[in-house]
Amino acid sequence: MTGEPLTLYVALGGEVGIAAVVDRFYARMVADPKVAVHFVHVSLQALKPRKTAFLAAICGGPAGQKGQAGRSLQQAHAPYRLTQADFERMTGHFAEALADCLIPPDPAERMLTLVGRFRHDVISLAYPEPASPEGDT
Repeated sequence: MTGEPLTLYVALGGEVGIAAVVDRFYARMVADPKVAVHFVHVSLQALKPRKTAFLAAICGGPAGQKGQAGRSLQQAHAPYRLTQADFERMTGHFAEALADCLIPPDPAERMLTLVGRFRHDVISLAYPEPASPEGDT
């Protein structure tokens, strides 16, 4: 090696490493009743390879296919009406999946930063956060 810094893709273990993180991520997501509802009618078998290809592409790996049938992230996520709270919870599960797969802190933080950049493409801004049970009366 020439001393060049590793791409994030390589630091995460390439496609195999990213696929392992994706597997752990979705295992955590479907086990969490607060976000599992978003996956009731979703084929994880079909979703996991797309998510793996997307993550690989954004962290310096080979570019995969664009989303679902060419849809943007906003179009693909809009039907799920994801809130800021959903995104934060999902990001927490993603961080835990990175740790489960023994991804070192530096590449894990870099990956979380990249994922965070897509926050507004995933959250449905047309749907406000649910009211707090302690709301004003």
